Amino acid sequence: MVMGSGGRPIPTPNIDDDGLTLFEPDHDAIDFFESLEGMRVRVNDAVVAGPTSKYGEIVVLGDEGADSRLRSSRGGVIITGENSHPERIMIDDRLVAHPPAMRVGDRLSGEIDGVLHYSYGSYKLLNTEVLSVGIRATVEPTARALSADGNHLTVATFNVENLSAGSQETKFASVAEIIVRRMGAPTVLALQEIQDDTGPEDDGTVSAEDTLGRLVDEVVAAGGPRYDWRQIDPVDKADGGQPGANIRVALLFDPARVKIGDRSAADHTAKVVTGPRLHPNPALVSPADPAFTRSRKPLAVELEVDGMRLFVIVCHLRSKGGDDSLFGRRQPPIRWSEDQRKSQTALVRNLIDDVMAVNPEARIVVLGDLNDFEFREPVDLLAEEPMVNLMERLPESERMTYVYQGNSQILDHIIVSPVLAENAEIEIIHVNSEFPASERASDHDPVIARFKLGD
Repeated sequence: MVMGSGGRPIPTPNIDDDGLTLFEPDHDAIDFFESLEGMRVRVNDAVVAGPTSKYGEIVVLGDEGADSRLRSSRGGVIITGENSHPERIMIDDRLVAHPPAMRVGDRLSGEIDGVLHYSYGSYKLLNTEVLSVGIRATVEPTARALSADGNHLTVATFNVENLSAGSQETKFASVAEIIVRRMGAPTVLALQEIQDDTGPEDDGTVSAEDTLGRLVDEVVAAGGPRYDWRQIDPVDKADGGQPGANIRVALLFDPARVKIGDRSAADHTAKVVTGPRLHPNPALVSPADPAFTRSRKPLAVELEVDGMRLFVIVCHLRSKGGDDSLFGRRQPPIRWSEDQRKSQTALVRNLIDDVMAVNPEARIVVLGDLNDFEFREPVDLLAEEPMVNLMERLPESERMTYVYQGNSQILDHIIVSPVLAENAEIEIIHVNSEFPASERASDHDPVIARFKLGD
């Protein structure tokens, strides 16, 4: 049975609209795939929407994506609040191992035949023949167009995917190359998924000084600045992530241009005092609140750049792990993790409001891996007026920092106060998410913003 043109078209964008009370394979995508489970099926003219994963999966669109709406500028499909692209087909290597390394936009040649299977909340095509590469996409890693100068500041965010002092040399070299060559060595750089010095070895270590020191050494070797950094060690096994690795966020900055007035206190909780000033500095946002149980605590840092005060809040919010899958047994799917992210963003928003209550012209940057989309409530709360989510200035077809099961999406954001938003520029550096797991330094793409300082 051909899925698509010349056979049975896949219903899109509707996955299910009746709570699984009716069986409508011509109307509901979940019923369409269920009607074919266990049967031999065929996909023609497949174009890649999700690159080859570490699990050997490739997500494709049949018929060169002819039935897909909102294609990305680089060949994938962009998830929206109304369209999760049920026409995506996941090819799994269970029967035929060693799939080719495919990028988003690449094409597989010929017909793809296999058996339709269901596992882990997804329908999958188990191909019965070796996959052949057709036309390679012209998509290549991008480099920044935005750079710092005497009148401009660059601020960026990068989830480096479980970086520890024990990571392989190739991992450190690749991350450093992206920071220096692709991102232009931003003046201020927020990092997520920095692990402790022994990584997943569960030995009680919480320090990340060796991890960050090794990264900075690699940046210098690649031609970048010797960054200084600030971070606060988590309590052992309290912040989630890979067991034993104690991931946290960190902030790197170029000391040639950026100064910090450290103010210590026994309690790391961020408070706004007269000025406005942050005390202590650096600090954590509401670390004792239940919203951050087994989740990374946002790092708040007050910096001075060219004599101007800048407040930076680095976030890595609760992941989507545990949410119902799009093709799961509950329809519509329940986003179990969203309530915790809403509680987390409310606490971050409280700190923003405290700063702006003292000085409405304060320069504030909130950035990082928010683990949610620009159209969902947790991100909306952070971007409520007068704050501005710079990601929404990008055309919809360019809004992707991450690819999950073939859906290109924004998880990484830069949200700023009005005085910074006025002349801000934003870009995503496409170097990771659209490329095979074997070829990338991380699963996230970095984001960089440039701000004009002074008049």
